[in-house]
Amino acid sequence: MPLVRRAVVVSAAAAVVVAVTGCTGSSSPTPTGTSTWPGGPTTTTSTPSTTTSSPTTTATSDLATRFPKTKAGAEGFVKEYFAKLSAAYQSGKVGDLALYSSPECSRCRDWLAEFTRNEKAGNHSIGPFVTVRDVQIVSLNGDTAVAVTQLSVPEARVVNSKGIVVHIRKNEGNVQLNARLLFTEAWRVVGTEVPQ
Repeated sequence: MPLVRRAVVVSAAAAVVVAVTGCTGSSSPTPTGTSTWPGGPTTTTSTPSTTTSSPTTTATSDLATRFPKTKAGAEGFVKEYFAKLSAAYQSGKVGDLALYSSPECSRCRDWLAEFTRNEKAGNHSIGPFVTVRDVQIVSLNGDTAVAVTQLSVPEARVVNSKGIVVHIRKNEGNVQLNARLLFTEAWRVVGTEVPQ
């Protein structure tokens, strides 16, 4: 790669890391451990471990196995998260979507709340939530990662159980969404940003 082009790519990646670390979320603690974000140290609270296995624990363990703490694991996790969002949007069933993000991520929390309302009302969409065009992990530092995700947001019609359209989401075209990830028991999205 020519030196000038490489400098541009490195500068762009650094800008994304700085932008994403500026994301704000709620002041809720993140489960277990201590980690350092690219923007500085963050101390998190510990939760006591239990010896019993619940369906949530099993599902989290499965996520950790399928998406390890590597760049490839983080990339696969981000792709699966958006696939789960689209599945929940189209089926009207939230399923295990809550496992993929932390309450710290306000955008993720809003999506989960919207899809939960759809499920309670018996609504679902005709068409996907988003289509992932590309995911690049631009930073992996210990338990944290930053993903730059290129998405297409097509028009979608939300219908009720009788097939009557209750909402039309306009086509938003191509969008970049930067996501901050934390690996505790498995990867979680803990913050997002849509750069201007």
